[in-house]
Amino acid sequence: MKKIYEEQFSLKDKVVVITGGGGLIGKKHAEAVMEGEGIPVLLDIAEAGMLRVKKEIGESYGEDLVEYYVTDITDRSALEKVRDDLLNKFGHIDGLINNAANNPKVEGGSKNLGALKFQEFPVEIWNADMAVGLTGAFLCAQVFGDVMEMQNSGVIINISSYPNEIRRAPF
Repeated sequence: MKKIYEEQFSLKDKVVVITGGGGLIGKKHAEAVMEGEGIPVLLDIAEAGMLRVKKEIGESYGEDLVEYYVTDITDRSALEKVRDDLLNKFGHIDGLINNAANNPKVEGGSKNLGALKFQEFPVEIWNADMAVGLTGAFLCAQVFGDVMEMQNSGVIINISSYPNEIRRAPF
C-alpha cells in the first residue's frame, strides 16, 4: 500500500531552521525533523545548549546530521550570514520554526519576579522578551522566509505560549 501522507509530509533532506535550538522545546523540534529525515539547523545565543542537543540527538540519529549556529536572532546581519552559509552548503532552506524565547521563570536571578507588583516589573526584562519573542521571530521570518518565497516553497511555524495560570496583577 502506498503511503500518501508519508510522501506528502516527508522532510527528507529538508533544511529546517529552529530558533531557540539549545532549549528543551528546540530539542523536541529537532528530533521531529530528524524523525522525518530532515536536517535540523539549531540557532541559539548560547552554544552549550546546542552542543547538548546535538549530542543527545546524535545518540539516536547521528551528530553529523545536526547543524548549529551561535547567533543572536535580534541581529539581522547575523541571520543573513547564517542564511548565506546554509544556501552555500545546501542550496535551499525549507522551513523555519520560530521557537526562541527568554525564560525569566527558570533562569538566573529572575526567579523572584513573581513577587513583584506589576508596576515594579523591570522594563529591561520586558524589552528583552519583546526583542527575542517578537523582533527575533519577525527578522527570522524576513530573512529565511525570503529564501522560501524565492523557492516558491517552505513553511514557517511560530511557537508561542502563555502562562498556565492567569492571575490578576497584584495592585
